[in-house]
Amino acid sequence: MPGHRRDADARHHPARPLAVFDEDEAPMLLPVPPGYDVPIFKQVTAHRDFHAEVAKALYSIPGQ
Repeated sequence: MPGHRRDADARHHPARPLAVFDEDEAPMLLPVPPGYDVPIFKQVTAHRDFHAEVAKALYSIPGQ
């Protein structure tokens, strides 16, 4: 398609995503419910028995 790349580069985006979130979406968010358990994300090492430890708990993981 001749000119396709030129047309794609010429598109104009009127608002940045953060501005749209702040103006349109943030006011509609509800507060976090009480007692919400915040997830923990971390890198772990697989033990020889295919278990990983997170927050003093053992989790079974795939053998691959």
